[in-house]
Amino acid sequence: MAKLVTNLPEPKMEYDVQNQRLINLSIKQIVEKLNFSYQQDIKNEQNTFNWFIS
Repeated sequence: MAKLVTNLPEPKMEYDVQNQRLINLSIKQIVEKLNFSYQQDIKNEQNTFNWFIS
């Protein structure tokens, strides 16, 4: 699996909507990267299996 690099902003002592949005966006980016890399791993495994069988 590939290395994921995403920066999560530190939460502030006082609630700030903009800061919470940035944290939420960063978490969504992590999920998208994980989903994409997982799908790529499955494709690679399937290609390897097909090559081995043929």
